[in-house]
Amino acid sequence: MFDRLGYFAPAPWEKALTEFCKGTQGTNIDWWLTGRCAACIHGIKMNPHDADIMIDSGSVDEITDVFSDCLIEPIVDINGWLTKDFGVIFLHARIDIASDPQEILDTPEPVCGPYARQNFETIKWNGYEIQVPPLELQLNVNKRRERMDRVKLIEDFLNK
Repeated sequence: MFDRLGYFAPAPWEKALTEFCKGTQGTNIDWWLTGRCAACIHGIKMNPHDADIMIDSGSVDEITDVFSDCLIEPIVDINGWLTKDFGVIFLHARIDIASDPQEILDTPEPVCGPYARQNFETIKWNGYEIQVPPLELQLNVNKRRERMDRVKLIEDFLNK
């Protein structure tokens, strides 16, 4: 676990995401996938070091109960300006859990805030239906962060 958390070993994000999907089946947990894993399940080759999950803050108690044995940072209200809550679970890889993305995330252009939540795409991946923001938002966030290698991968994929 510490090798993966310290980025000394590759993160088996597919295994982590599969276990997360299994754990949330049959629950009322309202979640969606964002970050590099969301690009990967579209078919873009990236190397995520973790999985980024957004939830509705109303799901905090249930997700805490479901994943209590692998919670390494409790999901707590961070009074943040980006998200309401944040915590971390570890299922073969780090899974960051954040809730209620704030409008500031969509300024000056949408990336992963409320706009993403209103414009999900559903991707079928390994037998699961996973909600993800549109790839254009991935493009916006990586341009904003000046991650030009990722911008090129996403642009190449969108232009195919």
